[in-house]
Amino acid sequence: MGTAERTSMKVDLRKDQERVRRYILQRINEYPQFVNDGPGDDDAPIQLITLGYYLEQTGYVAVVFDTRPDADTDGKWTMHLDEKATMLKFAHWRSLIAAWYRGRPAELVRLNGKSVRVTQKSISIDGIAAAVGEMLRDTMIQLRDEGLLRSLPLSEEAFLSVEEFDGHWSSAKSYKSRRNIKLNVDAPNVPEIVDEESDEDRKAALIKRIRKLSVAKQIAFWISELKLRAAGKRSHLDDVLRNSDFPLWGNDCALEELKRIGKRASGPLLQLVQELATQTEWVGDRPERGLKETAMQSIGVGAIWRVRDIGFKTDRIEAMLQQIIRTACTTNAKRKLWGIIPKHAADCLHLLFKGYPKPDWDGKTNRLLDAERFQSLPARRA
Repeated sequence: MGTAERTSMKVDLRKDQERVRRYILQRINEYPQFVNDGPGDDDAPIQLITLGYYLEQTGYVAVVFDTRPDADTDGKWTMHLDEKATMLKFAHWRSLIAAWYRGRPAELVRLNGKSVRVTQKSISIDGIAAAVGEMLRDTMIQLRDEGLLRSLPLSEEAFLSVEEFDGHWSSAKSYKSRRNIKLNVDAPNVPEIVDEESDEDRKAALIKRIRKLSVAKQIAFWISELKLRAAGKRSHLDDVLRNSDFPLWGNDCALEELKRIGKRASGPLLQLVQELATQTEWVGDRPERGLKETAMQSIGVGAIWRVRDIGFKTDRIEAMLQQIIRTACTTNAKRKLWGIIPKHAADCLHLLFKGYPKPDWDGKTNRLLDAERFQSLPARRA
């Protein structure tokens, strides 16, 4: 093998797609938490999602949410670029283009696994841009089809645009209409609802379809469903499990699938609980009255139980449980009736890790009386 061949650079779009996927999911999850930096009013429905990217000089991809009623592919996304908030850097894209200009050996691996030797004779910059743009387009379509965009406030006509900054490629060139890639559509991973089917039939069909995905995508799907239900929003589980006598059955379906996955699901489950621990678990605060639990309570507690049952014990899991207790205690500090997440998280620490006592709690107020003992490493292990 010659020196030039040994030193050639390689860009594998299959690996880049995994980074892009995680980044888009992060932007989706963060959307309700921050003021949207994009064209249009912050509280208006999303009309257009642009995946903008740039190959030369910097190398990046950016997700821009456009809420203008007349949103169009007019380049306005380029006015909403923030290195920390909206952009994900891909320095090797820039290096690939530099190699193309300078005639240095380079290789591009497409999503289908086929490798392309990058030279000015074998491929144009537009061809490179098309390979990257198609990867970005297909990634967003996959997320749409898995139902992972449903937490976003999408308008009925919301659509996707993928555009390279210098105009080397855009998704609009691949379709008769620039609005052909609709985002607010039913996900094909959910079985068609047939009236004569039972809840068990629909549940089995949903699980079968989701299990065909990679483990990472399965985890992302079920966590997304639980977040929607915790927020009191409709999810695929409402469409599939419609038996009103068992409103929590959908939660159990998602949680049991995550438990089946095992240790890889432990961290995402606790991350979900960390987010939920910032919320109160009861509507109202009068212990003497019959209080109604909020939608998030059974999900938060159920997630802790599954982590306990999985039994995966690492320093990270221990630290996450401690943080859940710290957060939940702060949330409940001024309440008469505490939520039960602090108690169950403390129980989980007691059962999984050495040095933690059995939690001491007030059965009338749910207050965790010895909370400080569960918020840091036990003294004899410090």
